[in-house]
Amino acid sequence: MPLDNLKRSSDQAALLASVLKTLPPRLRPVLEFSQKIHATQKRFGTDTELAHLYRVYRIIRDELGIEDPDLLAASLLHDSVEDQPVGLDEIELLTNRRVAELVGEVTSPVDEIDAPVFLMKIAQASADGMLLKLADRLDNCRGLSPLAASMPGFVKEYCAKTIEFFLPRAYHCSAYLASELESAVKEAEGEKDGIH
Repeated sequence: MPLDNLKRSSDQAALLASVLKTLPPRLRPVLEFSQKIHATQKRFGTDTELAHLYRVYRIIRDELGIEDPDLLAASLLHDSVEDQPVGLDEIELLTNRRVAELVGEVTSPVDEIDAPVFLMKIAQASADGMLLKLADRLDNCRGLSPLAASMPGFVKEYCAKTIEFFLPRAYHCSAYLASELESAVKEAEGEKDGIH
């Protein structure tokens, strides 16, 4: 399946196959741990948490061309502490301190999406932590279009916060990520001309 088709795909098997093509062998235990703890976790619609994690990995590895094994490991673990009964100490034992720190940087201390306390935490993230969060945000934005009819308020707020808070940071981090975020927001909002 071509990269463009996998960007928004929820086909977990195809996404996993594409991840395995570039996964460093030493990250196999990370992948297996992630698969174990997120095995039954669902997202909106028919999407799964594992498909989301695979897409974030692909954004970092395949779209951005980053081969840093710690950042790749963090991409597969970035929601583990937030969504599962897993602690950063477990992440560190599985990987190393840097991966645990990256996961910690993008873990929300509250349940509310885009709460001010979380945005303040993200604003202070390291360059790699910010990159990880932007890849996560990009995948989330790419998945908003199907929700526009059933959850218009949520989509509108998510897009607005993406433009206000995340897009300026993306411009400082990666022109590619900024462009992709803009495109995803435009698509979610049903716009054809550009960001307001």
